[in-house]
Amino acid sequence: MAGGIEAARPPAVREVRDLVGFLRGCRAEHGLADEPFDIVIGGMSPTGPAAGRDLVGPLADLGVTWWDERMPWGDALERAESILRRIEQGPPRI
Repeated sequence: MAGGIEAARPPAVREVRDLVGFLRGCRAEHGLADEPFDIVIGGMSPTGPAAGRDLVGPLADLGVTWWDERMPWGDALERAESILRRIEQGPPRI
C-alpha cells in the first residue's frame, strides 16, 4: 500500500525545522521555554552507519531527541528479515 510507504518516509529537515520552531514558540507563549521536552521523529532509516548519521545528524542539530524506527505497514512478512538486520545494527549514531 502506498500509504504504508509514506508512513515510513522520514520528514524533510525543513519540515522538522518548521515544527520545532512552532513548538518552541508555543512553549514560550505558555512560559515553558526553559523547560526540557522531547521531540520524536521517525521513519525508516537507511542501512549503514554513515547513512544513519547523515539522516539523524541534521535532525539532532534541530533538537530532535528520539528516533522512532518504522517500517511500511501492509507489507508481507517476508520483508521482516531485512528489517531485523536493520534493527540489529542499532540506532543511527551521530
